[in-house]
Amino acid sequence: MMNFQKYRAKRISHDGRNFSSKLEKAVFELLKLREKAKEIEIVKQQDHVYLTKADIHYIPDFKIFDYKLDDFVWVEAKGVELAPWRIKRRLWPFYGPGRLEVYKGSYNKITLHEVLDNKSDGDDAITCPACNHTFTGGINDRFASDETVAEPCSNHDD
Repeated sequence: MMNFQKYRAKRISHDGRNFSSKLEKAVFELLKLREKAKEIEIVKQQDHVYLTKADIHYIPDFKIFDYKLDDFVWVEAKGVELAPWRIKRRLWPFYGPGRLEVYKGSYNKITLHEVLDNKSDGDDAITCPACNHTFTGGINDRFASDETVAEPCSNHDD
């Protein structure tokens, strides 16, 4: 009997490493090619990152050092998007430790889907899209999604 993970992804071993899916293995192979070209260095697989002051735990697939950026970059191979991922994706620009590259597709045709850069300047402040009022101390979900329509903050006099 074949053992499957969530969403029919097959665990796979390659190059002495274990991967959660064929897509994750394909992203690893892409990173190995970039490493061979001396663009990056693969630092860690399954790095642990904590988002927000509440320490929401997130494990990106890879942590690399990008020589061109002269900084660390985290890499995620994303097959199925579920609610926990969508929350962590929204939190990353405000609380993530740096850049996050998200790869999607299938194992034989992967693409860089999006790059999330850290927008926080260290004080966890966000800005109302309607009036540029600055909020501190946490993220307001009303402003966290690109899909939502910008609404004025409660500081507006109607």
